[in-house]
Parts: sequence; structure tokens; C-alpha cells
Amino acid sequence: MALSLSTLMGWSICLLLMAVCTVAATPVEVAVVVDDRPPLPSPLPPLALGDHAVQKVLKNAEDVFGVYNYPPGRRSDSRFNRARSEWMARVPNNTPLTALNIPGTHASATWNFSKSTRDSIPHNTDDKNKVLEDADFYRCQTSSIVDSLDAGIRFFDLHVSLDPSWTKLVFWHTNALLSNTATLEDVLFGFYAWLEAHPSELLFLSLKYEPVVNQDAKSEAAPDDIAYNLLFSLLTSKPSRRFIFPSKVVPKYLGHVRGRIVLIRRFDFPEKLNGKRIDNYIPGVHLSPKRWVDNSKVPFRIEIGDPRLGSYVSVSDYHHLIEHFFKDANHHIDKKIAVVENHLNQARDMPFGDGLFITFASAEHYNNVPRLNPKTIAWGDDGKEKTFKGGVNQHLIRSLRRKRGERVGIVVVDFWDGPGDVVGAILGDWN
Repeated sequence: MALSLSTLMGWSICLLLMAVCTVAATPVEVAVVVDDRPPLPSPLPPLALGDHAVQKVLKNAEDVFGVYNYPPGRRSDSRFNRARSEWMARVPNNTPLTALNIPGTHASATWNFSKSTRDSIPHNTDDKNKVLEDADFYRCQTSSIVDSLDAGIRFFDLHVSLDPSWTKLVFWHTNALLSNTATLEDVLFGFYAWLEAHPSELLFLSLKYEPVVNQDAKSEAAPDDIAYNLLFSLLTSKPSRRFIFPSKVVPKYLGHVRGRIVLIRRFDFPEKLNGKRIDNYIPGVHLSPKRWVDNSKVPFRIEIGDPRLGSYVSVSDYHHLIEHFFKDANHHIDKKIAVVENHLNQARDMPFGDGLFITFASAEHYNNVPRLNPKTIAWGDDGKEKTFKGGVNQHLIRSLRRKRGERVGIVVVDFWDGPGDVVGAILGDWN
């Protein structure tokens, strides 16, 4: 029997001992006070202690996850329609996961990063670690994770590392710390809470660990060893075992994983941790950084699980548009579109089988003149640089409408929330 998130959280807090006392008393006369004030509205039902604990965690997560009022019955109506927030409920259980078209967000945790956010975090402004780039080059989303969930996004790209004190796993985008308060554990509970309220849905979480660099020693232990212990503890905890699917390969059918997370693990654990072999305990489809071809215009393929089974993940991730430093935005957007279109066509033409296709439609070119930030590439317009043909997202909408009914796999975008409806175009028949 599946346990609720508040029950799972309740295991980690001390319960108060309650005593029920019956007191017999002799009736006494009391003065009657007439209260002619209007009645107060009926209070909401009291929260269980576990619910209070979840609420506290979700409050801590808000900088990255967004505002989510728990339990779900207390939540205000989403600004997105219910059909989009539960689109998988209309997909048959026997649908192969590799046959689904799934919208995703690149650098999902960056939606709240701005100049004021950057400057409010001491790590980003001290002399040693100063984040000099314009905040627009770090920000790849404008909608929170919870709003993205409600809008139909089902793949999230998360980058984590140790905080400056080497005590917690927090969210980064390259050298920029995204929040002083939200930890990976907090945000995972956000995903768990959302899934508990949307049991028909499946989520892919791509988790990339960024090794610690350029930080003074905070411990006798190496920072990566500290991080591996924290990651192992999080991914094998009771809540994680409840919500993260344990398979190391892509599950076969949607019906197997509703209400669960398929973890895409983009980091390597050591063979042993604290002297013990741990591989059998770690969930997730392992896409080792040693096999991830960074910034390749040519798609690459990573075999997963037993090679005799033919399971693989095909990835296109040309994100830094390094060619031609004095071309306009239209030129670079066309180059990115060509790479994206090639991989979408491969996904369409290959048999479903056991292959999962992930296409990153996100990009930037900060060395170009003029410099092109992620919003310019995605929308063709960031308020400063504007193109006459639109950005990658507008092209995707036109292309995917022509491919409606065909498999394109997981399509990961920047700034999904406009212009147009790129999420709906990816969903196609399930929109």
C-alpha cells in the first residue's frame, strides 16, 4: 500500500504524546456574554503534523520549485487548465514510454534568477567567485517548476552541486548559485507532493552533479565525497523509494510508472562509498558524463543496461553556438534549428523499440557580436535583439504541427511560455 507524503515525512519527526483526560465538574453558574459580531468563516480542516512538515519544506523550496500550497485540497486553482495538467490520464497504460512525445525544460531551476537575485546571494558577488555575466545568460525559463508541471511539462533538467559551506546540495547554473535556501531535498519533496496530487502522471528528472571547483576547503573530506554521500542518502531515502522508479533502464510502459519519477542520472558514483559497493542501491538511467558528448552538432547514443537488450538513449545537445562570431541572430538560429530538426527526424524514423530520444532545443552564443542569450535564441526577441523569422520555439511549433501523430520523443526547450504554444505542439494528439 502506497503511503502518503505526509506519512513519510511524519517518520522523520517526533510525535507528541497526547493524553485524553476526563474531568468531572459540578455545574456552576456563568455570566452570559452576548456576542453580536458577524460569525467568522468556517476554518479549514486542521492539518496533520506530517502536512505541516511538508509545508515547511515546500516553503524552503519556493526559490526553485515555485509556490505550491500543500496539501493539494488547499491549493488555489492553477492558471492552467486541468486537461493540460493531467494530460497523461488520457494516454493508455500500454503505451511505450519511448513512443511518447514529452515536453521538457532546460535549466529548469533558473526561472527565478535575475540581476537582483544574483546580487542578493553573497557567493555570486564576492571577489573570488564573482558572477560577471549578465543574468540573462543564466536564465533559461520564466515560469516556475510547479507552473511548468501544471502546464504539461514532464521532463526537468536540474544541475546541482554543494553549497559554499559544503553541507547541502543546492542548485547552480555553471558558476551562478541560484538560491540560498532551496536544497535538492526540498525540491524533490515538491515533485513528490505534486505527483501525489496527480497520480496519472509520470516525470523524468535529469539530475546533473557539477563537481566543486575554486572553493576553499571546508572539511577534511573531499567535496565530491561529501556530495556523493548526500546524493546517496537522498536517492535511497524512504520518500525517494516511494516516488523514484527503481529501474536502471527506461521502463517499458506508461502504466508501470504512473505517479513515479524516472531518474536520468548524469553523474557517476564511485564504485564504493564508505567501503561498501552501492551500485545495486542507486536508481535511475545512468548517462555517464564520460559518455555524454558535450556540445556536439551530431547526435550521440548511450547504451544502457544489458547491451544485449538494445536499450539506448539518443541525445542532441548542441547548446553553445560556437561557429561564426560576427553573424546575426537569424544565422545562428537557423544553424540550431538544422541540428534540432535532424534529431527530431531520426526520432520519427526509428522504430520505437527501446530507444529514448532527447532533443535539447536550447542554446546561446555569448561570444558572438552581438551576444545572443537563451531568450533571443528561443523567442527571436529578448527586448534587445530581435529577429525577423522568430526563434527556435516558433520553428518548433510549425515543424511539430507538420509531424503531428509522429514520435519525436522528449523535446527540451528554453522559455516554453511564449510566443505560441510550444508545449501543445510537442504534445500533439495528447494536447
